[in-house]
Amino acid sequence: MKILTIISILFFINFPAHSYIASGTGMKSWKEWLNTSDEAANNVTAKGIIRASTIQWIRGYLSALNFLSEINRKKYKDVSGIKGEYLIFSLQEYCLENQDSIIEDFTLKLWSQLPTIDNN
Repeated sequence: MKILTIISILFFINFPAHSYIASGTGMKSWKEWLNTSDEAANNVTAKGIIRASTIQWIRGYLSALNFLSEINRKKYKDVSGIKGEYLIFSLQEYCLENQDSIIEDFTLKLWSQLPTIDNN
């Protein structure tokens, strides 16, 4: 696991902030995510896993954006106040208004709205 983390960090360091490859939950469309969530509606464990993996994907993506921002611009976003259930609620609201979007779109918009901290 440590080797994978180091390789991931090296990957991000070697590419500019605008160059990235996203995968996983964040690449799902709202409809795909909703269908998966609906299929798990009667299974509390499955629904919990879907919610947890979505929250973790969003938090991980925000962390990666912060990492790149701090390296490239010496600034990062304050993500300390973001709670898991808030993310799910906000994601659902966003997706109702942007039905052709993917979860990454929501995450990028959320990140852009967070307060910036200057690390100079």
